[in-house]
Amino acid sequence: LEQKNTLIDNLQTASLKKELEFKENFEKFNANESKISLKNEKIDNLEKEIGTLKASNILLENEMEECKKKEAQFELMKKLEQKNTLIDNLQTASLKKELEFKENFEKFNANESKISLKNEKIDNLEKEIGTLKASNILLENEMEECKKKE
Repeated sequence: LEQKNTLIDNLQTASLKKELEFKENFEKFNANESKISLKNEKIDNLEKEIGTLKASNILLENEMEECKKKEAQFELMKKLEQKNTLIDNLQTASLKKELEFKENFEKFNANESKISLKNEKIDNLEKEIGTLKASNILLENEMEECKKKE
């Protein structure tokens, strides 16, 4: 009878140990599932950010092309205006020529100012594109590291 009681105690102890081991393994499993879920969420967020940056780069590139087109049109109009001014100056009296020359000089200075502003905007856009490209590279590297860790 004592042997049977000992056997029962041993079986109960073993059962409790197994139950405890099962609970610990179940907790580890749940912790790993949580980690996997967090990693998947981070990957999703990184992919969304990459998509946003790519879209932003496309918009900036389109804006820069439009700026360059406007600048080329502006240069063409400036040249046409200068030729018309020259023709007008050649056809008028010297006093009128002097007055028109002063007006055209002021227009030229204003145009130079506009060109300078356009060039500054182009420089800023190119810098922003460079920054976004660098950011994309960093994100891609971070993404590869993340994938390697998984």
